[in-house]
Amino acid sequence: MAVLGIDTSLYKTSCALADEQGRVVSSASRLLPVAQGALGLRQNDAVFLHVRQFPDMLSQVLAQAEGYSIQAVAVSSRPSDAEGSYMPVFEMGRTLARALALAWQVPVVETTHQRGHLRAAMIGTTGLPKRFLAVHLSGGTTDILLKEQDGSIALLAKGLDLHAGQLVDRVGVALGLSFPAGPQLDALAMSGTANGRYAVSIREGGFHLSGAETAALQDVKAGVLPKADIAANTLDVISRSLLRVLDAAAQAHAVCDVLIFGGVAASQWLRKHMQQRNLKRGYGLNLHFGLPEYSGDNAAGVALIGVEQQTTEEPSWQKF
Repeated sequence: MAVLGIDTSLYKTSCALADEQGRVVSSASRLLPVAQGALGLRQNDAVFLHVRQFPDMLSQVLAQAEGYSIQAVAVSSRPSDAEGSYMPVFEMGRTLARALALAWQVPVVETTHQRGHLRAAMIGTTGLPKRFLAVHLSGGTTDILLKEQDGSIALLAKGLDLHAGQLVDRVGVALGLSFPAGPQLDALAMSGTANGRYAVSIREGGFHLSGAETAALQDVKAGVLPKADIAANTLDVISRSLLRVLDAAAQAHAVCDVLIFGGVAASQWLRKHMQQRNLKRGYGLNLHFGLPEYSGDNAAGVALIGVEQQTTEEPSWQKF
């Protein structure tokens, strides 16, 4: 038996299959194509692209599902737990999930994109207690969360004007990289030097990154600073901002374990330098990062949530 997971974000079409033992049996994903020099997609364009890409992703996942019975379809039907949280791209995924569940006569399990990310980041993670801080870093979200033992999630702080992924993408595209720019900017930063060039701006409720964006774009335009140094300093201001906010949150809520996930969290530069700075500054945080392959948008966590939260109302089984 298994659960099919679906995630249709503003960046990627994803499907995954997880079995009743909590293993990801198969997964497939594809970035939504973005024109060179562009900084993203409009919602209606993303919905259209999901319609085109979804059949291929589903076909790839089901090709490896021989012998499994689909007992439920899980889907990220909204961005987060926040009241009023909504994006058309996730409604597209919800529609696809409901159609498949109706055809297969199985239940639908709805969750959020953020919870799917968090659950995927827990794959292969060891030593993480039931209560911990969580950081969601992506192009659409920069949230510092408190995950309680009962599974509830509270928002503690956030990006107040610009998300971490937006900063990475805007600076990356200005440097001539393609969108999304994360992996390329990360590779570029590896040969650069960070010296705290871009100032951290902490405020009540979170932090600002627009000032760092302005400074970085000025450096790009001036052309006097190596591109690798601009890339390194861009990731550096994200690292320093996060650690300062996390230190305050850890003290306020008596928790020291932190799980960092989302597309930006796949950055090897960020992982390395956050760990180093955490030790150097004596913050005392236990930093956990999910597997890189499950850091970006994916349906693996959604499928696992489906396994763990599936309904028990006499589902029928569909074999492939």
